[in-house]
Amino acid sequence: MAFDQLFDENQGAAPQHTVADTVAAELHIGILRGEFPGGSQLKIQELADRFGVSTMPIREALRNLTALGLVQILPHRGARVLELSLEDMHDTMSVRLALEPLATERAAANLSGEDATLAMASLARMEAHIASNDRITARSDHRDFHLTLYRAAGSPWLLRLIEPLWQNADRYRFAYPLTDADQIESNHEHRLILAACIAGDAEAASQEMRSHLERTRTRVETVLIQAQQGASSPAGRSGKRPPESCGAPQSP
Repeated sequence: MAFDQLFDENQGAAPQHTVADTVAAELHIGILRGEFPGGSQLKIQELADRFGVSTMPIREALRNLTALGLVQILPHRGARVLELSLEDMHDTMSVRLALEPLATERAAANLSGEDATLAMASLARMEAHIASNDRITARSDHRDFHLTLYRAAGSPWLLRLIEPLWQNADRYRFAYPLTDADQIESNHEHRLILAACIAGDAEAASQEMRSHLERTRTRVETVLIQAQQGASSPAGRSGKRPPESCGAPQSP
């Protein structure tokens, strides 16, 4: 079971969280916030002491995060957080571009009035939480918006395939936050996607999602390249941390 129930297919059922799920969720948030930057060693006993649990749920939590592409378990060497990179970002986004426009296209044919209301409410909450600088809650609202659409697509396989891509993409959203202008544009893109779905225009919904993801890829690519160039400059080599290891960002 994915620890944060991002794409829980049992709608309405209360998720049964284990200790490992809770630990995985805390570790995931720590990775997003930069508490565990890319390349960090995740030592099992140290984590067990930190969370006040035995090593068994720590091992299970690390396996969960490995399945989501956030952590790598090295034989006889423990685990480490995977680094952010242009190659990984491009790979993640190319697969998202193959799956999420398809999910949105199917959603446009099936979206109910209740789905539309839930999606609109998620967007409104997200924008309010961004305005109040509550990035973690805004992340949940952002997830809820997309989840509402993808569930309406009626394909459990699409949900299973999209989930790890979303978890990995979250790291880039947090490490390289949007500017205020880009955030306004992103909010507008979300509303165009929803409007096309409400109108039942599958082709337009798919295209709006594709355009949104392509613009997201371009934004992240730009700041990631700038961050890499900064890290290789004399100032960067002097010890200034790259964005990945900084604190919480300003938007999801």
